[in-house]
Amino acid sequence: MTEAEELPSYPPIDPVNFDLIIVGTGLSESVIAAAASAVGKTILHLDPNSFYGS
Repeated sequence: MTEAEELPSYPPIDPVNFDLIIVGTGLSESVIAAAASAVGKTILHLDPNSFYGS
């Protein structure tokens, strides 16, 4: 991999343990994340796109 092809550096995620990992930021994924968070669950919400709602 050349210098131009290097992946971007992201800060570490803290905490490192989650109750629920959700992939996608569509309506259903966001509702699930909000409901789980409302009852005290720790959520990691990921999306491969650079925008919400996909």
